[in-house]
Amino acid sequence: MKPTLTLISYTRDRISGKDGFTSSQVVFICDMDLQAFEARATKEGTPYGVGVGDLLCSMENVASGEDISFSLSSSMLTQGDGVYRVSLYGKANDRYFDFGALDFGNVDFAGEYGEWSDG
Repeated sequence: MKPTLTLISYTRDRISGKDGFTSSQVVFICDMDLQAFEARATKEGTPYGVGVGDLLCSMENVASGEDISFSLSSSMLTQGDGVYRVSLYGKANDRYFDFGALDFGNVDFAGEYGEWSDG
């Protein structure tokens, strides 16, 4: 059985080091205990997967219903300006699960412009 993540809250600002939008915050809960959880950012058009890209969050032994929280800032994104995919992965019962990319409907997680700039 695949665990389910539920989005509790988020801020979705444009991530830009020079424009004053410095970070976005995301909070989830999971309906199953997780042995591990990670969130990673990869530049659009590049490979993604468990262990690939900029690590945004890494947690172990997350209890069902416990907050899974992380921030995203321009200083965490090392692949240069552009649009990023934020991928979510979990491990439960010794199996890895791909929860997919953050998706807030038609709004890119990185903000209304879907990009960031470090100035």
